[in-house]
Amino acid sequence: MKELDTKKKNILLFAVIMTLTLLWNVIFHHEIYHGLFGPVSGFAVTVYYLHGKKALPSVLLGLLTGFLISLLIFFNRYNADHNLFAFSTIIIILLEMIIFRKLMIAFHLPSNRIPSFFEIVKFTLIIIITALLGAALRSGVVYLLYNSFTFNTIFEIYFLSEFTVIIVFSSQILNSYFRDEPCSFHVKRSLEGILFLFLFVSLIYLAFYDYNKLEGIYNVGFVYLFSAYVFASYRYTFRMLVIMTTLLFMAIFYFLFSSTSLTSLDPILLSYMIYVFVMVITSNLTRTINLERLESFKNLLVFKSPCCVL
Repeated sequence: MKELDTKKKNILLFAVIMTLTLLWNVIFHHEIYHGLFGPVSGFAVTVYYLHGKKALPSVLLGLLTGFLISLLIFFNRYNADHNLFAFSTIIIILLEMIIFRKLMIAFHLPSNRIPSFFEIVKFTLIIIITALLGAALRSGVVYLLYNSFTFNTIFEIYFLSEFTVIIVFSSQILNSYFRDEPCSFHVKRSLEGILFLFLFVSLIYLAFYDYNKLEGIYNVGFVYLFSAYVFASYRYTFRMLVIMTTLLFMAIFYFLFSSTSLTSLDPILLSYMIYVFVMVITSNLTRTINLERLESFKNLLVFKSPCCVL
């Protein structure tokens, strides 16, 4: 993405944010929890950190357009409270973007190299602060609009949501931005990637279609999913990992919310989030280590190659 000019970047950002917002509202139009665990927050805060004010119009327009289109699709199902909640969510995401960027700059965190242990701790602290702000504001809006929920209960769920989404997607997008090679189209490689994603979606279905049974997260589908992430971290780019994680989040909460309504921090939900967190972070580390080894190997070849003095 960094190889694109400003106009193309803004168009791409608008398309991505609008699509994610629209899809999430379409999938969860019947739930007041439609803002939970949506990839939008993770994408928005990271994009704004990378591009600053230049990205703001695209992100804001993408959020508004995605919501307005979903409003037209489900006009008969939305009411004034739902509309107010959705617009409040947009404002809260904008505040999260600003806080995240200011803290990242204030802490002087590196973006284009592997961070140290203390830098990882600072990065995690920044995400906790951002998630606390987002969760508190979202919970306050829900508490005011829907009296059937206690503030503490909804706050726990929203904090888990914000923290998981931001740490997962920000880590992957930052790695993709600074460590992936520029996009290039090759028919054979593209077809391979599409087939792999089709296989990955099939594995997601295998893992989650029966999620509410006692074995839950321990079924064999999760072993296959983990294996797919490890394979992708060696074979493909961080961009592919971002796409896989987006599909995974949507699948988890489609199956999870399709037959249940969360009114507390459910152990099933918590176990899924821990699993996704460990799987994504493991794939990030695996991909990073693999790239470092490739870079070291290239440097070694250059060092050993004969040089000519003219």
